[in-house]
Amino acid sequence: MGSEVVREVARSAHSTRHPSVWNGLGTGMSQALELTIGPLLFALLGVWIDSVLGTGPWFAVGLLVFAMTGATLSAYYRYTARAEAEERGKPWAR
Repeated sequence: MGSEVVREVARSAHSTRHPSVWNGLGTGMSQALELTIGPLLFALLGVWIDSVLGTGPWFAVGLLVFAMTGATLSAYYRYTARAEAEERGKPWAR
């Protein structure tokens, strides 16, 4: 009985009746990667520059802050643009 329920839930989740669920998962995953991989790469670049120049953690911290700021602003502006597009034409948005 329990395994039948699990199979049915899995079957309905993979069906084309719920494309917005998969679209949302893809969007969330891309934002998560953007918020982690970009700043990580910038921080590693900063560590390398610091090791070459012998400047301590200054470039690593500076590039990390720069990348986090850019990724956060990018996510914010994409979210507001998507929200405005969704709200366009709704009665409460007039």
